[in-house]
Amino acid sequence: MCYAIYIASDKPLKTIPWNENDRKLNVNQLDPKENIIKKIFSKPHVYYIGSHLNCGCGFFYESSLTPDGDEKEVAKQVKKSQQELKTYIKQSLDQSKEIELYVTWEGEKEQGPARTIHLTHKDVEKQFHLEERHFYVIKK
Repeated sequence: MCYAIYIASDKPLKTIPWNENDRKLNVNQLDPKENIIKKIFSKPHVYYIGSHLNCGCGFFYESSLTPDGDEKEVAKQVKKSQQELKTYIKQSLDQSKEIELYVTWEGEKEQGPARTIHLTHKDVEKQFHLEERHFYVIKK
């Protein structure tokens, strides 16, 4: 099972398509079967965010490891994906004064958040750590 990360805003955000040949952060419109996730957000524009693995797992070191993988390379890729996410969040805050981010597991989206965390854009750079079933409200 993979992590699923969603971002929501009052205004449309930039989408970034998945590119198999250049694996980076990707941000996509919701698939119609994912529309159930919209009820968790107060913002109308909701997107799915993927890492270099095309899912949310690449933002988490433990989820990115494979039995035959190079741990140093995995750590480097995870750190890069995390930085790309932070940059995207800060850029999104230029479009909207507040965004919402939800981290969950694929298949458990309907359960809703266990906890809500309020942050500022400065917190994202300093102490931002994603946790499952957490809902983040981030203000500029």
